[in-house]
Amino acid sequence: MTPDGVTRGYLRNVGRRWVLPAAGICLTLVVVACHATRDMAPADRSPKAGGVFRYSLSYLPETLDPRELLFNQDRQVAALIYEGLVGFGEDPDEIRPLLAESWEVQADGCSWIFNLRPDVYFQDDPCFPDGQGRQVVAADVEYSIGRLAAEETAWNLLAGKIVGFDEFERGAADRITGITVLGERRLRFDLVRADATFLKILATGAAYILPSEAIRHYGAAFRQHPVGTGPFRMARWRPLQEILLVRNDHYWQRDTANCGLPYLEAIEIRQAANFSQIFSGFLKGENYLLEVNEKFFHTQVLPVLEKEKYDTLICSCGLSCRFFGFAMDLDSPFSRYADVRRAVGLAFDRARLADLLPGMYYHPPATLVPMLRPDDPAAGKTDYDPQLAGELFRRHVRELSDYRTLRIASNLEYPSLGVLRQSLAPLGIHLEFSIREVAYYDSLTRDRPDLLRVSFVPCLPDPTQYYLLFYSRSPAHINLTAYANPRFDLILEESLIESDPARRRELFEQLEEILRQDCPVIQISHANPRYLVMPSFVHGVKLYFVYPDFTEVWLEQEGGNHIQH
Repeated sequence: MTPDGVTRGYLRNVGRRWVLPAAGICLTLVVVACHATRDMAPADRSPKAGGVFRYSLSYLPETLDPRELLFNQDRQVAALIYEGLVGFGEDPDEIRPLLAESWEVQADGCSWIFNLRPDVYFQDDPCFPDGQGRQVVAADVEYSIGRLAAEETAWNLLAGKIVGFDEFERGAADRITGITVLGERRLRFDLVRADATFLKILATGAAYILPSEAIRHYGAAFRQHPVGTGPFRMARWRPLQEILLVRNDHYWQRDTANCGLPYLEAIEIRQAANFSQIFSGFLKGENYLLEVNEKFFHTQVLPVLEKEKYDTLICSCGLSCRFFGFAMDLDSPFSRYADVRRAVGLAFDRARLADLLPGMYYHPPATLVPMLRPDDPAAGKTDYDPQLAGELFRRHVRELSDYRTLRIASNLEYPSLGVLRQSLAPLGIHLEFSIREVAYYDSLTRDRPDLLRVSFVPCLPDPTQYYLLFYSRSPAHINLTAYANPRFDLILEESLIESDPARRRELFEQLEEILRQDCPVIQISHANPRYLVMPSFVHGVKLYFVYPDFTEVWLEQEGGNHIQH
């Protein structure tokens, strides 16, 4: 996918175009829902090998062990070092081949056979004899997936999906029977049942392929000594200071001219004291990547940018969603009556959040799932009707007579809590706050408040991950509201085996409608669009779903492109 139009020094992306005045500058803005530009060099220029790409993060990763990746900075850096059988494309529904050059699936969707590339080698590392990385084989895939089962995690995406996975996790079997090595470069996965998310799960960071030698050599320290097959390998890690990644000279990918990738000599990632330091360093040319939200970009970045000097990628589809969830397992009017829950939502004046969140533009969510935003702008308007809310409360005045206090839990005092309290006060409902900064989500399963605040970022970009929060068979730490609806469960289960995108969309819309009718949640917000700003001498940055990829990045300028010691 290539840009519909490219203007140097302006914003670039794929999709529709319109004119947006900002800070006195007329911009041609091209936006996508998590699509990104393929930064195309002009015809008279060719990629240049070498150079060091520098950028800063507010926090460096805590771990780069694939089974421990939790935070965005962990996943962003790990994606430069590791690869899985497959990876995400520019669209969340696009899967691209990586270590697997091809795959086939039986008609019943329960058996998948993957064929590995013959030219993939692990990065050179002291864990190997003579420090030279060896060829990747099918047994490495079996080992890497088995390692996930050997450690209990909060939400193992493969649990219950691969035959024998759960037995191996419990220690009742010495191998996962649903993974069969058919040869050095060929293996089969047998699933318990067809699952439309299986390929996407294999594209997540948890399913990166790694060598057993590295685990034996480094032990628990492997989390700071990653070894993968990606375009860059770890050369230096100074905690709370910097990470230096250098070119993997044996990387398998090549460009259209059959030249080896990556072009860059190295990537230096420094930890900054705060965002102001990152922004200042970017303006001084000390780092080459600035990631900001929509409002900061328009109000702070554009006014100081010089024409022709910067380019921008936009990811308009964030993953996170925030909502208030009712505890449906309590015996109260809020758990028993959908009208009472709906009244709370109708009274919630979300528009006031726009004034209380100065660092971002506030867009009221119309759906639970961010990636299912409706195309019609009118459909994005969240219902606010305090008069109807009052009428609904009056219908249940007798039941509510002893429940004029709504107990609500949160991990921090967010602006949305104050807005909800002020919105409900005219209806005679008092909010009783319980702030738990430590082990918050664990506490929700023990101390059941009437209402709980949830901030959710899935590790898998598929709508089913959001709906599993309301699946009656999900464990208590996932289905925090204890919501149960048999029809909802059946539709969600159908979506897990349905492969047709249009039909899946229909099923997701049905799930959204059930949630609207039952009102187990009051939606607060979705993630803002993300803007990645780079100097115009940087070419080739791509966004594979939400993380920048530097495999084909090259730097046009000559000076200052050496590793700093």
